[in-house]
Amino acid sequence: MLFWVSLTLVLVAGTSSIALVVYRALEFYRAFRTSVRVLSAGAQRILDAASVAEQRTTDAASTERLQRSVARLQDSLAEARLLLREFRRFRGTLRSVTGLVPRK
Repeated sequence: MLFWVSLTLVLVAGTSSIALVVYRALEFYRAFRTSVRVLSAGAQRILDAASVAEQRTTDAASTERLQRSVARLQDSLAEARLLLREFRRFRGTLRSVTGLVPRK
């Protein structure tokens, strides 16, 4: 009798293990299929955006406007660097003056 109970438990455990593996494999397959679909849509959006960007860069007017914008940006950056340098100089001078004042 003990043999048949043990055999039944082994068969039930084996069958449920196989069923669990099949269930998990099916979940994995569904998740994988969804992931592939989402990644494909994202890749297509990136390709479309790259195509639009390529068309914009080939346009001569856009390129000229971009060059003017970059030149203005470089001028603004040079001015910002100059202002920052002068501000740091002023702050150093201010610290040296406030360093002469005794603290409590």
